Amino acid sequence: MQKIIIYEYIKYQKNVKWFLSYNCFALLFSIGLWLIFAGCGPALVRGFDRHYDYSTIFMDPAEDDLARTPSGVYRIQTITQFRISGETYTARAAGLATALNPYCLLTAKHVVKIESFRVATPMGIIDIPISDTTKIEERSYIVLDDGSRIETDTLYADEIMDFTVLKSDKAMAFLPFPIGDSDRLRIGNLSFLVGNFQTGFSIRFGRITQVEFVTYGPGGGVVDIRKDILSFSAITVEGDSGSPIFGIRDGKPELIGMVTFIVIPARGLGYGLKINPIIDRLKKFESKSCTLK
Repeated sequence: MQKIIIYEYIKYQKNVKWFLSYNCFALLFSIGLWLIFAGCGPALVRGFDRHYDYSTIFMDPAEDDLARTPSGVYRIQTITQFRISGETYTARAAGLATALNPYCLLTAKHVVKIESFRVATPMGIIDIPISDTTKIEERSYIVLDDGSRIETDTLYADEIMDFTVLKSDKAMAFLPFPIGDSDRLRIGNLSFLVGNFQTGFSIRFGRITQVEFVTYGPGGGVVDIRKDILSFSAITVEGDSGSPIFGIRDGKPELIGMVTFIVIPARGLGYGLKINPIIDRLKKFESKSCTLK
């Protein structure tokens, strides 16, 4: 009888040890999963994939990257004085620019070079062209939140791709994230832009919807394909020209393009220049006063 009791006691101890070890393993496994999905995931997987993300799951909330994104984005205003039929007129344009380093800002060319102005007539609104020969003066400024302005000079303007690099007279806080690789973008990748529709900076998410821009001819056939343009589904409005477009790669934002135009009938579908063709052109025109970071 005593042997049976001892045997049962030993068997009981073994069951208890097995039960405790199994539950300890299950507990540690659950804690590990919680740590991964609660914020340690980016640290564990970042740098292994190197593809652009389709969601924000790998972003680390503790780094607060989205809140830091507007720190290198500035409002730009261009004022143009011109003369027509002996009368002097003033036209204004507004947009955004991204500081690539303390002195150089990337924006759309049409933000800093006004080529037409709108006039309301009994027949509707018409655009009247402004030629360079009629311009008296044209200046672009960085507009700060306190209302002060910083003058800029044009270092480079690309007429075909519609982008410009401005040089600021003062050092500015610049983009806190790296320049990306737009050649690796795929349809469906998550993207966002930093815009400002005169209500403060806002971040608007969408997805890459095209990685090239197709033009059709009168007969319906393809007449041109521009591989330097992408489209995205984030809401885009007038005044967003020059806004930076970001992708997220392994949980970190990267600059992948710049807003150039929108399609209003398509409810604000936005189009932008890819960053790789922009950088390729700029590398040929770098100067000591404006080197790319």
